[in-house]
Amino acid sequence: MERRVTTTRGGIAAELEGMSGLLVRLSNLALVTTLVKRAQIAIDAIQTNAAIGPDLRSLLARSRGLFVAPDVMPGALILSGGCGGVLMARAPDGSDWNGPSFHLLGGVALGRELGGRSSTIFLLAMTDHGVSALLSNDSGMGGGARINAVPLSRVDPDYGDPDILGFALSEDACSSPSFDRAVIIACDGLNHAVYGRDVTPEDVIIRGTPRGVDSAGLHRALGEAATNSF
Repeated sequence: MERRVTTTRGGIAAELEGMSGLLVRLSNLALVTTLVKRAQIAIDAIQTNAAIGPDLRSLLARSRGLFVAPDVMPGALILSGGCGGVLMARAPDGSDWNGPSFHLLGGVALGRELGGRSSTIFLLAMTDHGVSALLSNDSGMGGGARINAVPLSRVDPDYGDPDILGFALSEDACSSPSFDRAVIIACDGLNHAVYGRDVTPEDVIIRGTPRGVDSAGLHRALGEAATNSF
């Protein structure tokens, strides 16, 4: 009798653990859906934002990859805070974009001069090395990688494109946060919920693993924004 009780208890525990895992995955998938939609809205806004000039549009058209962290409040990323975002990269033939994969960005000093309005942080990978840097997780800093992003205000055309450049875009302003302490790390919970545990962000971004989430709107928005025709 005691053995039956033990077996029953073990079965209940396993069932509860399975239900808990399912609820976590469903919660992560809901977060993914929201994040992808907000990133799409933020990228769509590039085409109509008066703060975006021709130089920035040209940079976006030449970029090899793009990280977007939408709806970030001023001061939210100072010190150890973080925010979620999506990473996309051009396919090898340049005809489409691979992704998204999901990452956390921290250590960015987003100023308060925007008066409490939320902003979107953009990191443009201008080179393949820049894309690799955004994917890196081995920094020896407890997870995540330091990214050497150049603020948009410090980009010098005479020296060519940096590997990564960054800026923040609000409804009517473009600013250059400090990226001196910026760290990026893959969000395993979200990536695993979408693609499974055997798929890495490198598989998604570099090797073009088929999309595991409805991101057609995000791909359309980025395809339109990353041209020099608007």
